[in-house]
Parts: sequence; C-alpha cells; structure tokens
Amino acid sequence: MFTPPEPKTQKKYEADDKKDMELVRRWRMIIEDIEITNKTSRLMNPFIRFTIGGTYHVDIKELANKSKIYLPHGEKGVVQMTHLLRYLEPGMTEVFSSVIETSIQSSYFQLMEEHVHIEVWDKNGWLLNSFLGYESLLLFDVANGNMRQTVDIYEKIERDGPRSKLICTLTFKLVFEEIWDFLLKFTDWRTSNLENEHSTSKQTINPRIEVELASKQAIEKRVNSGDALKN
Repeated sequence: MFTPPEPKTQKKYEADDKKDMELVRRWRMIIEDIEITNKTSRLMNPFIRFTIGGTYHVDIKELANKSKIYLPHGEKGVVQMTHLLRYLEPGMTEVFSSVIETSIQSSYFQLMEEHVHIEVWDKNGWLLNSFLGYESLLLFDVANGNMRQTVDIYEKIERDGPRSKLICTLTFKLVFEEIWDFLLKFTDWRTSNLENEHSTSKQTINPRIEVELASKQAIEKRVNSGDALKN
C-alpha cells in the first residue's frame, strides 16, 4: 500500500552539481479545481486525502495460512484532505470546493525518490470509512510536468495488485514550485562622484542596482533595478 520511495539515482554528478542537488529547498504545492467522476454503478460519498512527500509505505505480507499482515515503514509527509462530497451518483462528475495549499522541504534528490499519494475514501455514515483505492505521482515528474493532472483510481490495496475495477477518475490542477523567500532592501543610501570631473562635456552617470544569483538552478540569474537611479 502506497508506492515506496524510488531507488537512489546511480547517475554520477560533479561535486558542485551534487552539492546543489543535495541542498534542501522549500516548495509550495497548490491543488485546486479537483473533479471526481464516479465510474461505479453505486452511490458514493467521497473525500480525498493527499500525502505529499515522505518515505511512508506499507508492505503487505501473506502468511502460510493465507492471512495477510501489514508492515508500515518510513515517515509520512504532509497530509491534506478535501471536504466530503455527498451523494455522488454513478456516472456523475462533481467538483470539490477545497483548495489545498501547503509547503514541504526537499532536495532535488528527494524529489526523485518521493511521491504525492492520492487516496480516495468513501464515508459510510456511522460505520468506518471505506478505502476505495489510491495512486502515486513522483514529485520530480510533478515538478517538471503539466499542471493539469488526470488520475484513474482502481479498486486495489496492494501497490502491485491487479487493477480489476475502475472506481473513479480525478482531474485537478497541481502547482508545484520552489519558494524564493528572500528580500533585499536598500534604504538611506547615497552616491557620490557621479560626474566625470575630467570630462569637458560633464557627462552625468545614472547608476542602477544589479543582483546576480550564483545558483545554476535559478530561473532568472540576473536582475536589475530597471530605470536608472537619477542622481
């Protein structure tokens, strides 16, 4: 149950690149416009649980007497849930009003190993909720793929189990982006000697501020203040 973390990459990196890939960064995830289509022949009351990142998974072992035991491993990531949709009829499509917004800390190497797990549950009134099925998306693929996702949920518990029955189809917008949360302020600063005293034309120099990011992963490595700063 739950797709386990992917094996560590065997690709060799230069020392500087490896250090950059190991750097723990902050990431923002937004999941919205979540649609669900009931593919069964019965009424359901669904809600969805998203587990973002982490190494948690459950191994299912079959004993000699054919009974099964469930062995949890790892640590869970960030868990978020939608609200409950009541009375979703067969073949009908409804939209969850929930907007999920959260953040995680992860390196690029972790994105290549960890997943966002998507579980669909059915609320059963006074009884225990029923687990309907799940699917997992690799975080690295999410970061580099389309924002619009479509996922089919099959009736299965074991991650390698047969996909015998389609329960529902989910369509949602998933934004996954790195958080750049630094702020530079220049206050009460002055300049001097902005005229070339040796020039006969007395040309005026109009400076500007330019900031360059050393990271190879930066989308825009160099920015400036735009309009020149008049002296």
